Amino acid sequence: MKTKMTKKFVSGILVISMILGLVSVGNLSGNVQTVKAETGETAGTETRTVNLQTEGNIPGITNPVVPTNTTSAWSGSKVYFGKYANNPVLFRVLDANTTDYSADGTTKTMLLDSDALFPAMSFDKDQTDNSWKNSDVRTWVQGTGDNQFMRQFSATELEAIIESQKSQPSSADGSGFSGDTFGVLENDTVFVLDVTETRNSSYGYSNSDAAATNRIKQTIDGATLWWWTRSPLTSGSTDYVSFVHTNGKVSNSALTNTMGVSPAMNLDLSSILFTSVSGKAKASSFSSTQTSNSNTWNLTLAGGKGFTATLIDSAITLKEQIVLNVIDLGTDLDGNALANDFYSQLSAMLVDESGTVVAYGKIGDIVTGTVSIELPDGVDKGAYTLKVFAEKVNSSASSNATDYASNMLSFAFNIIEETKDINLQVNGEILGIGDPTVPTDTTSAWSGSKVYFGKYANNPVLFRVLDANTTDYSA
Repeated sequence: MKTKMTKKFVSGILVISMILGLVSVGNLSGNVQTVKAETGETAGTETRTVNLQTEGNIPGITNPVVPTNTTSAWSGSKVYFGKYANNPVLFRVLDANTTDYSADGTTKTMLLDSDALFPAMSFDKDQTDNSWKNSDVRTWVQGTGDNQFMRQFSATELEAIIESQKSQPSSADGSGFSGDTFGVLENDTVFVLDVTETRNSSYGYSNSDAAATNRIKQTIDGATLWWWTRSPLTSGSTDYVSFVHTNGKVSNSALTNTMGVSPAMNLDLSSILFTSVSGKAKASSFSSTQTSNSNTWNLTLAGGKGFTATLIDSAITLKEQIVLNVIDLGTDLDGNALANDFYSQLSAMLVDESGTVVAYGKIGDIVTGTVSIELPDGVDKGAYTLKVFAEKVNSSASSNATDYASNMLSFAFNIIEETKDINLQVNGEILGIGDPTVPTDTTSAWSGSKVYFGKYANNPVLFRVLDANTTDYSA
């Protein structure tokens, strides 16, 4: 959101309220905006219970803590994504914003590594090939069939996972293990880490093949297991693959041994609309968000397009309601008509000039027509962006399932002090008189505040206010 333009935009509305009285928010023939989602907004610096993804950055989700030694536990942000055996899968965020795995080198992704281990299996039960490409582990983690890892991932979740590409270690990856080679990724949706990645200190793992607490993992039942990497040995015993021991030490093993599996993947950051604190119910009604120091989050993914609504008035007082007209709920991402239960509610969020979500919640049921929103307590006057969308809420205080939302409409919005018939000048500011609106093109009419001053031929003279408060012309 461009602050200066927002302030200019609302000044024309302020003069209307000054001359004609307060805007009537219930009048559907009032000042209607129909807009597209904004771009170029900056991510909020304050972490709240709900946070927007903006240009690949999400408040509250950061890169892991670099371990100071091998006894340091892994520490960083975590997100829930997908399900296995009816349980939401918790992932460690190894890199909150990276292009290391995208085929074009520009697509921003979030690199995830499972926090827990999944059922023990052989790398290759037939002991015929120790390459990652032909392994049983690769088949299992990328499979959607019965008992395979991605069986219970939704179509929207699967769409958010990119095909990862990586032909060699990155500059931040750690050292390899004696005799092994890098496990190349070629169009891999899900994979397990290479040894060099298990030693990448920026991922929160110690750059050492010695025992390291930060590499120790357990199953969801609390059993500590060895776990596979994708690094094959290419010298010595070529039917061996590197793995991580129960004490976090890197070693190597025969292909037929059974070990835990730690799935990893890259999510396209553009598919993540916003996050919310896990273990906490989303607001059942539009209310103020709270500051948060949580490190575990639920995701809301882009799940539809074509949602259309208009904002009736762009400037209200704290005592007024925001009034919207919902025109069309849109379609799914492929353009198909929506099922009756595709969305569960109409939602909105109020975003301040820094990009912080100051209020979020349900504003109505899934119907078209007029919707009124009460401003929650704690919201101050000022310039905001109002984001409106349809949402499918699957998460709750006891569920960490992924949520989905339509495209988000963004409206420039201003909460003003209530103007009166008579307004004081205080320190050069007069409520209701602002700078003009910046024209968007040569066909734009002049728009701004006006004042009467003096007479000519017995008629009061009406002036346009070109600058409401300036020192450019004073001696």
